[in-house]
Amino acid sequence: MLGLVTTSSKYSEVVTMARRSPSLLILLLVFSISACCAVVHEGVSFARAAHLGDVETLRRLVLAGQDLNERDDSGATALMHAAAEGNAASVRFLLEEGADASVRAPGVADTLRS
Repeated sequence: MLGLVTTSSKYSEVVTMARRSPSLLILLLVFSISACCAVVHEGVSFARAAHLGDVETLRRLVLAGQDLNERDDSGATALMHAAAEGNAASVRFLLEEGADASVRAPGVADTLRS
């Protein structure tokens, strides 16, 4: 479905179908948004986005249902990664969205208190 709108001929077909049936347009939009969220979620680690300070990706992942306190393989949360890298915008976003600052991981430094 994502490839549907990448070529002009396919785009024209979609526009023609949508004009004939507005409800089809709504279905296409809903499907496209869902597919985009899935691609974002599969392609980028939540912890990696926090580590890099990529607040926009964090926002998209949260909107897609990302668990704010999910732990990576090392036991660290996205909030821990953001704090360890000094990414204040990511830390602020995660805390405002409800990330738990009291979560601790075995063997991971308490970066929020150091």
